[in-house]
Amino acid sequence: MPLLNGQYKDLKLGEKGEKLFIKYINDNYDEKYTIKKTVRKYETYDFNIYENDELIGFWELKTRRVKYDTYSSIMVGYNKLKLMEKYQKKLNCRIYFLCYDKLMYWECKDVMGKQKDEWFIKKVYLSKRKISNTNVCIKREYLKEETDIICTKIIMSNFQNQTAIKTMDNIDLDFLPDSEDEC
Repeated sequence: MPLLNGQYKDLKLGEKGEKLFIKYINDNYDEKYTIKKTVRKYETYDFNIYENDELIGFWELKTRRVKYDTYSSIMVGYNKLKLMEKYQKKLNCRIYFLCYDKLMYWECKDVMGKQKDEWFIKKVYLSKRKISNTNVCIKREYLKEETDIICTKIIMSNFQNQTAIKTMDNIDLDFLPDSEDEC
């Protein structure tokens, strides 16, 4: 089934966000940590995290077309939370949100226990009777700031038809394509 135009744009936005995220993590984390994109295209999470070649966690990245404080919560698929709940005691499980102005994250430590007040379920309906998707909304006050990214608009440039900005604090963006066609 071919992607609709909006789905294609979302996919390309996510791919650009992943490139930026990998570059940021590799440039700013200790060399003993390595981030690798998951092999399967539609894996439940995006990245495996290794310390000295030993798997220590997995992270999910959601790229959003908003400033981090636009809404009181930020949405992610319920399947992500369920998977992280399963591994949270053994591995470092995080969901990152790359917004216009910040890179934020939520660390899953005790999802169904102490962290239960940090999120709520939102069902998305196709019709009055049929549920299309079940999502989790993580309350904004529980997100932690990874870094203040001043110019993440390089990723968002096509969304608002703005000129791509090619500078960002502490991050070299030369590896990113100049246009969506080069992705």
